[in-house]
Amino acid sequence: MERIRRATGLRRERFVEEEPFGPEEIRAYQALRPAWTGYFDRTPVRWGLKAERGACVLLGPQGCTLSPEVRPTACLLYPFEPTESGWGLAVERSGSVVEARASGEPRCLAVEEAGGRGALLRAFGIDVQALTALAKRLHAEVRAHPHPRAPVKGPSVR
Repeated sequence: MERIRRATGLRRERFVEEEPFGPEEIRAYQALRPAWTGYFDRTPVRWGLKAERGACVLLGPQGCTLSPEVRPTACLLYPFEPTESGWGLAVERSGSVVEARASGEPRCLAVEEAGGRGALLRAFGIDVQALTALAKRLHAEVRAHPHPRAPVKGPSVR
């Protein structure tokens, strides 16, 4: 949050949304996303980027308005997600672009189009070493996830 605030001059309330989780939701979230284990140790709140009109408030006509140095680590990792045994995908596959679009669910069409993991890595311009470095950065951020000083007002994302 601080990287984004410094880079954009925006108040945290303009781009951050807080989603309080109950104990069951925390267990389910971390079971699906082992890389986030420990994130809720200090607070039961998940911080995310606000969405307006179905898109991230930081999305511009040419894509993300943040430089890679400022962009949230989870965004840099997308659609990849570290797992206990290597790498997985943060999104489900439908089997084809047509099925993905018809599902009505958020899907990464690049995941549907890629012929394999190597093709997907190339499509996102990243390699395993860079993914590993981002995973280390994510783990450090998860460990440092503090309790917010002041709650952010507004609807939560579900």
